[in-house]
Amino acid sequence: MERIILCHTASDRDNKSKSMKALREKLPPCPICGRTAYLEHDVADGADFGYSVGCRSFHNNGNDASYIRASFHGYDSKEEAFKAWIRFCERMGKDND
Repeated sequence: MERIILCHTASDRDNKSKSMKALREKLPPCPICGRTAYLEHDVADGADFGYSVGCRSFHNNGNDASYIRASFHGYDSKEEAFKAWIRFCERMGKDND
């Protein structure tokens, strides 16, 4: 899907919207460290990079071979990103049983 160009204020409005806030409140915490998960619409220099979700503790720390990926990027909708985080949390919960 081709991304549209957005201005920063459009992304800010989306990140502050009621629907985004409602989804954020439903996000379970990180199953690894327990911190609050994030859900954001990523726009940089007017380019739309989609939605990202995850744990800030594991956001950009991928140089270690034992690194666990707990942030996900490039979803076309906030709902897709939300569902990806739910699947991740469920998978991690099963791995810990």
